[in-house]
Amino acid sequence: VGFNPEHLYFLNVDPVRDGHDAEQAGHLIDRLQTRLQTAPGVVAVSVAQTVPLALSGAELVMHARTDLASGTASLGAMRTDRVGAGFFETIRIPMLRGRGFTAADHRDESRVVVVNETMARRAWPESDALGQPLTLGDETWQVIGVVGDMRSAFPLAPTLPAVYQPITPNGFATPSRNGVTLAVRIAPGVDGTGLLGRVVTSVDPTLTLVGVKRMTQEVEQALFLARAATVVYGGMGVLGLVLA
Repeated sequence: VGFNPEHLYFLNVDPVRDGHDAEQAGHLIDRLQTRLQTAPGVVAVSVAQTVPLALSGAELVMHARTDLASGTASLGAMRTDRVGAGFFETIRIPMLRGRGFTAADHRDESRVVVVNETMARRAWPESDALGQPLTLGDETWQVIGVVGDMRSAFPLAPTLPAVYQPITPNGFATPSRNGVTLAVRIAPGVDGTGLLGRVVTSVDPTLTLVGVKRMTQEVEQALFLARAATVVYGGMGVLGLVLA
């Protein structure tokens, strides 16, 4: 799937839905990250808008453009996610060139992006993607990094170009329908679900834990239908061979 799902958990909270304004929500998420980073058994923590699979319903940007030597080119549909500092290191998706986001990029005026390998090949087939301008809507962003592709949850679906933007304070005012997602990598042998629940309660007992996802389980569920279809078609093939 392009990242390492082992011992990786995603938890969702929604401070805005629980009555906090955008500024309070940002501070609450910062406190939660800090508490998680110091909790025994936690290896790494970051924040994101969605879980890293197509099933998460990540939004699509339909009007992205890039400037090439031959003129401005439209790039069509692509996946886009907003992620925090250390996100790629936390989920262990390889950084191929450049860098990921740092805390300094978490500003509303930030205009830096990280793209996946498919995006880099499609948008800049004959040059390096690093430093290239990319127009999303009415704003121009600069590419600072290229990461490996993350496969869709549907095995036969093509890998779409992907753009990652930094999480910003304004983003906490309008979270996704699942709230704000925290990616947490847990040490082997630790009960991740119980640990995450206890940490959230210790930070703010009124904060609703929308859900906790164990990524190995999510990947297994996403691949179940494809594997079942493989078994069925394989059985039909064997039966056809026997009859022949």
